[in-house]
Amino acid sequence: MPGHSENKLLTPNFPTPEKINRDILEHGFAIYHDVITKECISEMRRFWCNEFKWQNVKGKVVRGDLRIGEPNYLTYTDSKFWCLYRQFDFLWNPPTHDITTRLGIEVHKIRNQAQGFDSEYGLTYVPDRYGIYMSTSWYQPNQGHLESHIDGHKDTPILQYMLPITQKGNDFDGGGLFVKIGEGPKIDVDELMKSGSIVFFDARNHHGVDKITCSDPMMKGRIATFAIPTFFRGQDEVPASLRKAQDIYYWFKRKLIYFHKASDS
Repeated sequence: MPGHSENKLLTPNFPTPEKINRDILEHGFAIYHDVITKECISEMRRFWCNEFKWQNVKGKVVRGDLRIGEPNYLTYTDSKFWCLYRQFDFLWNPPTHDITTRLGIEVHKIRNQAQGFDSEYGLTYVPDRYGIYMSTSWYQPNQGHLESHIDGHKDTPILQYMLPITQKGNDFDGGGLFVKIGEGPKIDVDELMKSGSIVFFDARNHHGVDKITCSDPMMKGRIATFAIPTFFRGQDEVPASLRKAQDIYYWFKRKLIYFHKASDS
């Protein structure tokens, strides 16, 4: 089995890579219930519902063009295309929430196998700088949304997954994640999800988040997490003049550290 209940993350019901692959090829998306342990969901809910109350935003744009070595940060964007908070967590940094990151890595390994990749693809250094980062998003009550779009990276198709931390029907009334497979109808994915469910879908199909609506002021809105594959930017894409300035900065920093150590001895 790809997952076991004793690790407190995945239950024995988690589908095999082969089943995920078959279901995606046949239907374009697949929902599996009771695959994340109750302990895991409860802990993520406890953490993220409290964390977002602080809204400690470091940037005003939910962006791409991510660089190797970036710090973790929280962003907020409110535009015609999207309105959401998004926490970016990079694997080279300490995790914002350990269980969320460990879960994302485990699911990513199974996703890799479902696509015929090595399970560690995106988790180790490779020349093309392909990797993942953890994204945890909060769509606020009566505001949050994400317009319909498709995802893809070069020649590497994205088998996307989404793991809800809050639930439609309990934490929000209307809106939520949808997918549209080919020319078929729009599917209300969040309506079909339960606590402990996960959805996989071919991200080359249109998907998005309809505006989250809440009738009760105590409702949390939509919070969900997933590991996003991407090609990171490298130092070779930074202009030489800026790299030189960075080199000078680190040279002075090393000298300062040496000076302090010498003073303390």
